[in-house]
Amino acid sequence: MCVARYFSSPLRSLLTAAMLGMTPGVSVASEPLDHGIDTSAMGLYQRTVGSDGAFGLRQVTQGTAFLFDSGSDAAPALLVTSGHALHDDGDFVGAQLAGVGQISFGSVPGRYFQVAHVRYLSRRGLDFAILELPQTQGELKALGLTPMTLAGRKALDSEVVIATTRLSGSQNGVASWPVQDLPWINMQTGEGVLYRHLLRVEGASLRDGDSGSPVVDASHAVVAVLHTDLEGAAHAADLSFLPACLIQGRFNAQAPGCGLGNTFNAIVEKDEDNRLIYKQSDHRPIVIDPSVYATTSFYQAKLAQWPEQCEGSEGYGPVRASGEALNLSVAGFILAPANPTVLALCVWGRATDGPEPANRNALAVPVLVHPPGPAAQPELKVSAPYLDFYGRRAYRVSVPSRHILFQRVEFKLGPWRRTDCANPLHYGDLPGTGTGKIIIRQDSRLCAVGIDHAGQRSVAVEARLQP
Repeated sequence: MCVARYFSSPLRSLLTAAMLGMTPGVSVASEPLDHGIDTSAMGLYQRTVGSDGAFGLRQVTQGTAFLFDSGSDAAPALLVTSGHALHDDGDFVGAQLAGVGQISFGSVPGRYFQVAHVRYLSRRGLDFAILELPQTQGELKALGLTPMTLAGRKALDSEVVIATTRLSGSQNGVASWPVQDLPWINMQTGEGVLYRHLLRVEGASLRDGDSGSPVVDASHAVVAVLHTDLEGAAHAADLSFLPACLIQGRFNAQAPGCGLGNTFNAIVEKDEDNRLIYKQSDHRPIVIDPSVYATTSFYQAKLAQWPEQCEGSEGYGPVRASGEALNLSVAGFILAPANPTVLALCVWGRATDGPEPANRNALAVPVLVHPPGPAAQPELKVSAPYLDFYGRRAYRVSVPSRHILFQRVEFKLGPWRRTDCANPLHYGDLPGTGTGKIIIRQDSRLCAVGIDHAGQRSVAVEARLQP
């Protein structure tokens, strides 16, 4: 199971301020960073995400944003931050959004800069956002801020880079592009996302609020933006394309070479489940057949071995109307013999006459394919017996509600001596209420079987429930 932390956690800012004796809304400048890097352009980004109904206190998410040199002092100031600082959905992408949140810089005490526009926001394989202020770049430079230079290139494998964080200081790290980091799948539930252009910075460490900090090279030019902490490392989104998105100092996703045009969102729906999990079977081939609902009128799709292959035009299928079902066969791929294989379902939203696939906005949805074999048994948890409010003998029974190994779990409950768990008849939903509570009035046998993603039934597990 892949475990990671996103660093823009909600804070109850007013309550914290009161407890710490601080004035609400006043930021505290971080310790100066080393490596000779001018960090005046790095600021605290704050966004209100709600309020506590009981106390009326604001909930604020915090992260880091940095001003970068757009090439024009007359153009509105542009900053980069992490995408998850602005949006929770793991596959969302949007352009020309309303401004939200504010920026404060440690080198300009007491001054707060409202975000006028969110020019671009991506959680789709990249995790970054472009913020625009009402002030020009020249006006911020006059306040003593020095915009950071964009490198306009990808970091090289084994290159020494510097993770320049707002709170943790600057740290030397080693850059790499490991393909094994791209699928972020929870191997208990099968849920997760697929990253692309994911830079691993070995040796970097992030604290809460460090996401959105830049990764720079030896010349202090920005190559990526940090977003996730790992054990002994951090992940960052590549920004090599960003200079190509600037026209006279303004961000334009449609600019040639930017690769961020055709903004769309889509939902792939399979039996009211957002997981696409399948299992190889000797009896029938695997066909990916859920429906796709896009914000565009039409879409195209394909399967790929790696998520970055979604950004190439090769292999996309026929144009289908939004809402139509897929019909993709899992054939011709390298599948692991003993562990689940993660493939990418690539989706490209479009109009009838284009644009043709694909660029960085192509959607990559994880598809998990299990190797063939017998169905695994579910883990059945039965509480100790207890007396409920009415004095009845009761148990609470549970199995994992979403598990990577099962489509569902079925149950059977009956008298201990007359109930045969091996007989497939009379299985169904868990007896009792949605809480898993079962009232027992006689010596009973509870059976449970797992139904895997090839439709195979596991050997039953059973428990004895006594009155």
